[in-house]
Parts: sequence; structure tokens; C-alpha cells
Amino acid sequence: MRVIAAVVLLALAGCRYIPGTEASKIAEGESQVRDALADPNSAEFRNLSIREVTGAVCGEVNAKNRMGGFVGFTRFYVLPGFVRFEDGDLGTDTVPVDFDRLHDDFCGKRH
Repeated sequence: MRVIAAVVLLALAGCRYIPGTEASKIAEGESQVRDALADPNSAEFRNLSIREVTGAVCGEVNAKNRMGGFVGFTRFYVLPGFVRFEDGDLGTDTVPVDFDRLHDDFCGKRH
């Protein structure tokens, strides 16, 4: 019984590394977000999802800014090689003036 439980747990954990799975796409999105942060090791994620229509990984991240303080959970979206944050203080990228519209286009409307 323990062997079966261990195999099931390993299989579930391995989904994160199987290319093309939702878990692997989210892991790649997290990696791209971390690469764009001023302090990648401080990142905390929540509300992660994939928008299949656009291929965007969407969610919220809380991380330290360049001054060393946490900024609070901030929305983001990731497309291949492209990361945008709602709060320009969080990452190394600039915030587009129309972040809300672009976020809604790539990630769906907020409720």
C-alpha cells in the first residue's frame, strides 16, 4: 500500500515537469516572473491559471522591490518571453498605461 501511495505521489509531482501540461506551463510562467523580479527568491504566488485561448499564464505575485519591502500581491500576465506586472515597482519592466485592458484581454475579465 505504501509503495502505491509513493508511486501516485511521484506521478503527481512529476506533472510539473511533463512538457505541455498545465502544471508545466504554470511552472514556466512562474520562472519567467521570477526572472523579471528585483528579488526573485522572495516571490509568493497565488491565483495562478492558464488562459488557453491566449496561452497566457495569469496570476498574482508578492515579492520584495528594490528597496527590500514586499509590495503586496500584484496581478501579472506572462506570454512566451514577455512578462507584465500591474505595479512597476515590482519588476524590472515598465507598466503599460493600459495594463487593465491588456490583462483583461489576455487573462479574462475580473469579477
